[in-house]
Amino acid sequence: MEMKPISIKPEDAYQMWLWIVGRGGIAVWKSEIYPARTWYTPANQDGRPDWCAKSKPEYVITDPALVIVKGEQDTPLSELNMWQQRHHAA
Repeated sequence: MEMKPISIKPEDAYQMWLWIVGRGGIAVWKSEIYPARTWYTPANQDGRPDWCAKSKPEYVITDPALVIVKGEQDTPLSELNMWQQRHHAA
């Protein structure tokens, strides 16, 4: 399956960055029942994020350029200062 960019909220940026650099990436999960439902978990997490999630992730993102932080100006995670984001997440 083709890896598509994902959009996240600014307050989730630091956590997603940590998953990319320390937890194997961001696993993108889809629902078996609800087509629009999506979950994100660390790639090396055991188990599904919900009972209706498919048995395996659709794909795993390891490139921060594929994570778009929504805001007044959408920004790829790869272009953000993660030290500054850490302080916003706390």
